[in-house]
Amino acid sequence: MNKNIYIKHMYIYSEIIFIILISTIYVVSLVTISPIIDHIFSPLDKKVSNVKILGEIIIQMVILGIALHYFHKLIIWNIINFINIKELKTFDIVIGFVISVCLIGLQSNLHNKLIYITYEHPFRLF
Repeated sequence: MNKNIYIKHMYIYSEIIFIILISTIYVVSLVTISPIIDHIFSPLDKKVSNVKILGEIIIQMVILGIALHYFHKLIIWNIINFINIKELKTFDIVIGFVISVCLIGLQSNLHNKLIYITYEHPFRLF
């Protein structure tokens, strides 16, 4: 009985260590890549039309989605196949959280454009 409990604890500890490892790799990689993507696009220029700003927002979000897809495919699937992990549900949740904070949170040009376009929206009443 004690041996089974020990094995369960070892599995939980190994899962936590793997989550920490993957999260660290993701954070370091995304902190490096995210500003590069952000600097591809120009900062907010309020003299430009709202349609052009909206177009830049859409293009930047599409490029972020494509970069995220290939980044996930390149790094995570190679690591998971190397370590031979079977259960991916927990890792996908953690990775989704890390990605949303790092990749989207570090997009300062996109963030400023989204705030600006929100207040300039034609359907905004107040």
